[in-house]
Amino acid sequence: MNYTCANGGYYSYSFGYFDVAFSNINVPPNTPSIPSGPNSCAVGTSYSYATSATDPDGDQVKYTLDWGDLTTSETSLVNSGTIASVSHSWSKGGTYQVKAMATDSKGLPSTDWSNPLSVSVTDSSTGATSVALQASNGQYVCAEDGGGQQVAANCNAVGAWKRFSSSIEGTVM
Repeated sequence: MNYTCANGGYYSYSFGYFDVAFSNINVPPNTPSIPSGPNSCAVGTSYSYATSATDPDGDQVKYTLDWGDLTTSETSLVNSGTIASVSHSWSKGGTYQVKAMATDSKGLPSTDWSNPLSVSVTDSSTGATSVALQASNGQYVCAEDGGGQQVAANCNAVGAWKRFSSSIEGTVM
């Protein structure tokens, strides 16, 4: 703008104010819904999870799912409000918090991640471990007559009534 104005040989300045409205402001997508899918899974099996979000501008959106195991997956762009899904498998057992983020076609992400879906993943290889427990006296812990009663460390050898299934990971002391 040129603010130099001539008015009868004198410089005169006249300033006013006005409101400017920009019609191309991009608004972020709304926070996605909690991912839907199984909340109980097995290690190594692929499961599908879905979410959706709307974009106030009507832009297309894509979803990023955080699996809680330090990995993420992304969907392709879909129309605002459309449900999209992606599959994932976990490599080890545990409880994972799966959450989603929406990003519009202009690259603007939602301001928050969705609330998480808690997913319990079991590892059958650790869940079916059979162990024999040997006490400090050198004897093995026994569960005579099929168990269901007291156990004692008074058996000399490992047999059918001396093996136990454990889903606990770690070392037995």
